[in-house]
Amino acid sequence: TASVPPPANGYDYYYSTTNTSPTSMTTPSGSTTVGVTTANLTMLIGSTTYYFWARGNCGSGDFSAWSTGASFTTACSATTIPYTQDFESVTIPAIPTCTSIQNAGTGNNWITSSNPGSGFTSKTLQYSYNSSNAANAWFYTQGLTLNTGTTYKLTYRYGNNGFTEKLKVALGTSADFSSMITIADHPSVTGSVPITNTVTITVPSNGTYYVGFNAYSAANQFYLFVDDISIIVAPSCDVPTAIVASA
Repeated sequence: TASVPPPANGYDYYYSTTNTSPTSMTTPSGSTTVGVTTANLTMLIGSTTYYFWARGNCGSGDFSAWSTGASFTTACSATTIPYTQDFESVTIPAIPTCTSIQNAGTGNNWITSSNPGSGFTSKTLQYSYNSSNAANAWFYTQGLTLNTGTTYKLTYRYGNNGFTEKLKVALGTSADFSSMITIADHPSVTGSVPITNTVTITVPSNGTYYVGFNAYSAANQFYLFVDDISIIVAPSCDVPTAIVASA
């Protein structure tokens, strides 16, 4: 908020990734002209918290004190392949940094849990049932830089712990269900045993893409799990099979 009258030489501002207040000896990061109370910052690092302060420049070396600090966090940048997400970095029940969730229905949303059972013994993405409403919960990976002409392999583990669950896997150009195109569908997840699935991905153009995991189970089921998401550039030859030993 500009002072009245505004400083004769506008405002100085200072920003840093360290929450250490500037002093009278600190060199400002930039300045504005008279009456201007906004500044556009460029060349920032993605997924990073910045702290900032401002002061009035009254001219002739006369400055106000620096303001109380504030902060903002930049959006996550797209990441390159290979990409992995095993959920081990989270504090339960939060989701990992740079991923996102979206509830497109009236059921519950994805959370994380630790050692939930049914073959999942570490931190795991979990959909917990809603007794009245069907699921339409989405989990999205970080943005992924994918290129046309390259084949990628998406691998993940999924499972449940008793009831019949439903899981779709999709690919889209934004972390929103309206952009998602289904690449795998598991309409009857049963057995309480982890299943590993691999899907081949190609894209029509270079860009940033998101993989979405959609719990669409009926109401009043139980738990659905997803873990160990991995995306790699597909090798040009397959893994050998039927390996045997001979004396």
